[in-house]
Amino acid sequence: MRKPPESPPCDKCRVDLMAENRETADIYMLSKRQVVTVGEQVIDINHIALWGNIERLKVADPVGCFFLVNRVFHHFLNKEREARG
Repeated sequence: MRKPPESPPCDKCRVDLMAENRETADIYMLSKRQVVTVGEQVIDINHIALWGNIERLKVADPVGCFFLVNRVFHHFLNKEREARG
């Protein structure tokens, strides 16, 4: 239950990304708060903002990155919804 940017309390909590996932993780972190809402409910990541970040950082595989970021975004969105009940 740490609050970033504190260091993880142990090596079990630390996540080291594989080199091939670094670009996708960077794009996800830049884009994850750019969302489409209905009322106060988040329904999707903003694809325009996502593509803008992919183009800005000159991602090697833009289409693959787009689909991976969408997948990760919806994974965490669904986890958040499940946690709320």
